[in-house]
Amino acid sequence: MADASDNKVTTRLPGQPLIVDADPVRLAQIVENVLHNAIKYTDRGKVEITLAREDSAAVMHVRDSGIGIARENLGRIWEPFVQADTSLERRRSGLGLGLTLVRSLVDLHGGSISGKSEGVGRGSEFVVRLPLAAGKPVSAATRGESPPLTRHRILIVDDNADAVASFSSLLKLMENDVRTATTGLEALRIAKEYRPDLVLLDIGLPGMNGYDVARALRRDLGDGKIVLIAVSGYGASEDRQLAMEAGFDAHFVKPMEIADLQDFLAGRSR
Repeated sequence: MADASDNKVTTRLPGQPLIVDADPVRLAQIVENVLHNAIKYTDRGKVEITLAREDSAAVMHVRDSGIGIARENLGRIWEPFVQADTSLERRRSGLGLGLTLVRSLVDLHGGSISGKSEGVGRGSEFVVRLPLAAGKPVSAATRGESPPLTRHRILIVDDNADAVASFSSLLKLMENDVRTATTGLEALRIAKEYRPDLVLLDIGLPGMNGYDVARALRRDLGDGKIVLIAVSGYGASEDRQLAMEAGFDAHFVKPMEIADLQDFLAGRSR
């Protein structure tokens, strides 16, 4: 990809491996997405990759000489479907999910990612920081049970198609089976056939609101095993009370973070 864009890629790596406690597939996805982004927005320039130990963390810096990011857009690049290239040509195609997924995956590994740019046309730099493993690496086979947010049958219900696609992509990366719906009636139809064990349900749906959908799900799938999560733009105490009365197990305010959902499920499994 770099050759096709006539970019020069250089790397500076440490003399010894830096061991982190990470899912190797997810780690590869983190690195690939950051590098893909740097190359994608650079033409006939350079991309520099540096990996080093900084205190108790493995830190990867990816610098490029590409199109850069306007100061007012720096805070928005982590949002789903936001791209640095806002030109009418849209030559750099894609859904714009890369950085959203990367941030979520980095967060799940206890790390952090940051981005900076001096402005349009002045390149960008992204820094991924992951904690170093304290001792001898543990193989996946000896780690015990899977994390709470994996291998679920999940139904996402939201009338915002972009939000549904973004969240669905991330959950699938975490080895979940995911179905989606954009209306309450569609959700009930899918749930009856699909039998999800976890439903992420928007409240403000057209026609049939999330409270009514939750009551219908409890009535139709009343085995007590399904977990219903309300996802709403409102977080007042009365909103949470309405959710509990409708049969929800929890109420999250948009935008819901994957880490918060995972913490909730972990608490239920104890």
